[in-house]
Amino acid sequence: MSRLLGPGGRLVLTSRNWALDRSAGSRVEVRDRLVRRHDRDAVVSYYWQIEQRWEQEHVLEIVVARIEPEGAVRACSERLSIWPYRYEDLVAQLRSVGLTVQSTTFDPETEGYRVVAGRDQAPAAEPAR
Repeated sequence: MSRLLGPGGRLVLTSRNWALDRSAGSRVEVRDRLVRRHDRDAVVSYYWQIEQRWEQEHVLEIVVARIEPEGAVRACSERLSIWPYRYEDLVAQLRSVGLTVQSTTFDPETEGYRVVAGRDQAPAAEPAR
């Protein structure tokens, strides 16, 4: 992506705070209320499989249990592979491709954040003589 940015270009990234997710460990999270879509109710739950090391593949499985009008429950799920990263590693990766963090909303206690990175302005060309 960095090669697509010209001088003065910006890259805006949003991310989870993976350190918080990892610190909570493997778990099942069930939303505390029904979700309604297209006149159907459902309960959404998340299974987090957190591994010992950052470099290992982690798993997030999202399960949507739809409640049918007659009371039956139909579930579908999606399993996602995740490779979490630390904020500091993201900043280092941006620097390694020639981008500088211009602004960030990162807070170690907050679930998500935004980073704006850009390529430094190229020096102005000398006028032709």
